[in-house]
Amino acid sequence: YGPLTVTSANLHNKKTPGSITDILMQLETHIPICLHDGRRDAVPSTIVDLSAGIPRIVRKGQVTEKELLDVINHG
Repeated sequence: YGPLTVTSANLHNKKTPGSITDILMQLETHIPICLHDGRRDAVPSTIVDLSAGIPRIVRKGQVTEKELLDVINHG
């Protein structure tokens, strides 16, 4: 799949760490190469499960349910 850029790297239901060091500690792993572009203190992304017939918010984040519904209803 190649290199990934992602909005968060955390265990389910755990706070998203803001630094690579904290991420590696939470995941209890070692990654030989990490690109660090500064500390992340922003609100995590909103994750929506679209695998079933009805969309379901899995994680509430910066994009609100109302904003999602506005796009769906006017899209």
